[in-house]
Amino acid sequence: AGHTVTAYVRSPEKLTIKHPNVSCVKGTLEDAAAVEAAVKDKDAVLVALGSRSLLSRDTACSAGIRVILGAMKNTGVRRIIACSSFGAGPDNRKLLSWPIRTMLYQVLADKDELESDIQRSDTDWVILRLTRLLDDPARGKVHAQLTGQPPVAQISRADAAAFMLGQLACSWRTELTYTSFLLSPGLLE
Repeated sequence: AGHTVTAYVRSPEKLTIKHPNVSCVKGTLEDAAAVEAAVKDKDAVLVALGSRSLLSRDTACSAGIRVILGAMKNTGVRRIIACSSFGAGPDNRKLLSWPIRTMLYQVLADKDELESDIQRSDTDWVILRLTRLLDDPARGKVHAQLTGQPPVAQISRADAAAFMLGQLACSWRTELTYTSFLLSPGLLE
């Protein structure tokens, strides 16, 4: 689509994409100056933060998004598309079974904070509440809905990434400003 991408990552060796329009910057979210340098002069920021542990309180997502939002504010970048998790957000725990709610309690608490910080920010935002992510190839079809139970509880990382990139082409002020989507694969016809 002609995008120029700066990937700010902890582990560059895990970024297997090699493309002339993709540059890789190694860094941590604790380094606010480096995050700000990576965000500067960008049209939008796409965020895919994950927790490191299911069993203990991990604030990687909420602490990281605060650094990213600060960098965006300091550099004047207004558009953010962020990955969250199915079950995060107000009243969404009821969509999960009790065992899953219990297992993901800490992860979802951190995602709740991430979402809340984004929603309170002075940005144009889209939050994607992703179902279970798979390393499968893209199917090229994504089902997006605003609320409720998804028809399928898993999606490929490739399809989720394509959907995120697709949001860059939308007219944000009229279509997507301040929106949360729940993503799952498009149903086969």
